[in-house]
Amino acid sequence: MPIRPNDIKVKTKNMKQFVLALYCEAKPIIQHFRMKPCGKHGQAQFFEGETARLAVTGVGSLSSAVATTVLGERFPSNDSTWLNIGICGGEDF
Repeated sequence: MPIRPNDIKVKTKNMKQFVLALYCEAKPIIQHFRMKPCGKHGQAQFFEGETARLAVTGVGSLSSAVATTVLGERFPSNDSTWLNIGICGGEDF
């Protein structure tokens, strides 16, 4: 089901919000926090657990920015910890 920024917003506390480009990077985190799929927006997939949420954004800084914005809009929180893991939006060195 597509996630739109105007969907019902859920306020939560002390959540970990993960942003990763690829599912292969996200899989261990999804398993560790026992997350379940909770929606899609464009190419991004979203997962939710009891203490953490995660966005698999696809490659690129624009994809990462869009998915991060959607995750933050849908689940606003003043005290979440945001983690970008992997090389999403990175350059080839």
